[in-house]
Amino acid sequence: MTQALIVDRIIRRSAQGVTRPFLCQVEDGRLFWAKGNLAGQRALCCEWVAGSLAKALDLPVPPFAQLHVPKQLVEQSLVESIRELGCGLVFGSEDVGDTQEFGIKDAQNAIRRDADIALRTMLFDWWIQNGDRTLGERGGNPNILIRVADGKLRIIDHNIAFDRTWSASQFFDGHVFAVARKSATPESRESVRESMKRARGQLDIFWSQLPESWLYLDESGGSPVDVSITEMRSILGRVETDWDELWS
Repeated sequence: MTQALIVDRIIRRSAQGVTRPFLCQVEDGRLFWAKGNLAGQRALCCEWVAGSLAKALDLPVPPFAQLHVPKQLVEQSLVESIRELGCGLVFGSEDVGDTQEFGIKDAQNAIRRDADIALRTMLFDWWIQNGDRTLGERGGNPNILIRVADGKLRIIDHNIAFDRTWSASQFFDGHVFAVARKSATPESRESVRESMKRARGQLDIFWSQLPESWLYLDESGGSPVDVSITEMRSILGRVETDWDELWS
């Protein structure tokens, strides 16, 4: 397990996103977007492991942490549907400040100006079987933030990573940075692949940081969450088994 930050104020709920996270202030004054009951334990586990892998790959993921939400805070809160956050340990992604909507032109600019980040983000999503970063002429759900202050990208929301229904063809049809695959050089490919191999070697550490309340659906520990380190390890093994197919 890892040290949790204590939530001392629940400010409001997001109007966007499937899980509609809650903006919370923690004990040191920082703000986090928190996901809990509505997201479910599997999603929390995926958020933590995927976020840890993204950090290991030096991708621009916001700082994240496990947050402890006191029961009394939930009981006294007037925030809408607060029980969909719940008390106990939840997942929190630090608020990055003012952001603007990420659209088609932003994606094109990112591929041109931040080609390395675009390629690594695309390959990361392919690696963890995350189909939730889509964007096309008809819209989508890129799960990318642009900070107004510096124009930097931040990638968020990995709650549906390690998706058993993931499809490579659908992935490349809809991923926001799909075209980055065409311009990747052999050197850039191999650099990302080696980083993935090193990050995969830390999976045991990332899994060991998960709290028991996320790993079991009941307090007795009789019903494990619907994801396992064995399944994650198998999916991440695609960097060895499916890599050549990725470029064919």
